[in-house]
Amino acid sequence: MGKVIGFIDNIEKVMIASGIFLTSVIIFVNVILRYFFDSGIVWAEESVRYIIIYIVMLGSSLAVTKNDHIAVSIFENSSVEWFAHLIYGLQTILSLVFVLVTTYFGIVVVNSVQETAQISPAMQIPMWSVYMIFPISTALMSVKLIYNVIIWIKTKQIPSKEGDIQ
Repeated sequence: MGKVIGFIDNIEKVMIASGIFLTSVIIFVNVILRYFFDSGIVWAEESVRYIIIYIVMLGSSLAVTKNDHIAVSIFENSSVEWFAHLIYGLQTILSLVFVLVTTYFGIVVVNSVQETAQISPAMQIPMWSVYMIFPISTALMSVKLIYNVIIWIKTKQIPSKEGDIQ
């Protein structure tokens, strides 16, 4: 399972890096066109906005692997081992419940938007394709959180910020 998570992480990293590069190119070209030709790319701002949404959601999924999400680390790093495990377990279980609920409602929203056949104003793409990143990324977070719990139970050690165990 660790190899699968690593493979998913690598895909996320490539997509995030590609998204950052693509947004930079689109914005640069649009600025040049506006400055020198008084006419920009109509869909530039909209596409950059959607790409940034994808970058943020994929980055959130990647942060779960590295255990970099907001946590009560002052308690997690407690010298009282049973207390640190209790806090880590509560944080992870609550996070898992949250992302599972978000995945479910993300699917509901995507289906709703798909039924209404909404399209984006400038790019004329179906809006469900924009919203689809929410259930995808939260489902990936769910898998990674479950993997973190399995590792935590097997090793009886809390994963560190670097993705290793303490």
